[in-house]
Amino acid sequence: MDYKSYLGIDPLMNRSIKDKYRNNNRVRLIADPLKKKIPLRDNSVDCITGFAFLEHVDNPKELVLDSIRVMKKDGVAIFTTPSKRSKKILEFLSYKLNLISKREVKEHKNYFDKKSLESILSGSKKGIKIHHEYFELGLNNLFVITKN
Repeated sequence: MDYKSYLGIDPLMNRSIKDKYRNNNRVRLIADPLKKKIPLRDNSVDCITGFAFLEHVDNPKELVLDSIRVMKKDGVAIFTTPSKRSKKILEFLSYKLNLISKREVKEHKNYFDKKSLESILSGSKKGIKIHHEYFELGLNNLFVITKN
């Protein structure tokens, strides 16, 4: 699928990435934290991806619900996030073995399982289809929302 535009929001975005796409009219990059609202119009997006970020935000429910707001009919939102099962493993790999970033693990505010991800949408399931599966031996969640 060929998208007409792309929006990237990342508070830690590398300056060289912003410079690389500065003159590309199809790419808009924002080096700020994502607040409660996605800076897009209702029903304006075909596809949203959020890989390994829900665990870092204070308001995952609001952001997932706002994703539905900005999605067009038949649009899809794809999220990945560590599962509750991964917490102790990530902390061990980070704090004891120094194999992964301590800063990133310390930033984790949430860990999810199928039930907690689906509960984000409680009361908002009208007009959407939800798919969940675990991957990487159950240490991560794949959470897909399709808007009907």
